[in-house]
Amino acid sequence: MCIYTHMMVNNTFCNCISLRKASNNLTKLYDSALATVDLKITQFSTLRNVQKLGKTNISDLSYLLELDRTTVLRNIKKLVKMNLISYKYEQDNKNKIIQLTSVGKNKLREAVIIWEETQHKYIKALGIKNYKEIDTLITKISKIHI
Repeated sequence: MCIYTHMMVNNTFCNCISLRKASNNLTKLYDSALATVDLKITQFSTLRNVQKLGKTNISDLSYLLELDRTTVLRNIKKLVKMNLISYKYEQDNKNKIIQLTSVGKNKLREAVIIWEETQHKYIKALGIKNYKEIDTLITKISKIHI
């Protein structure tokens, strides 16, 4: 049995499968690096976005992360158990508010350093001199509607 590295359709590579493989590999690289601070890249992203929004709620965070509310809520509950985020009602509010705890702020500070190093390493490994080159391409791919 022959194992192909890319799925072939009419003698052309399937960009979708190739991008999924690339995404999985990149996720593994970031997860491995962030393991030193006991985080996964998805958790890091959530923490960064909570930091960006300040006090927020599930709806706003879901919108920013471009994830459904159920997924975000599941991720938030894990971060609450890790004492990185608080998720509770504030006075006179009907919505629960999400914000970083002091432990979460410290963990994020440590993680940002590792994340930046990982960004630099993978850009260097690709031979790209400017991160904006790949960011522009990734953004275009993520916004395609056909």
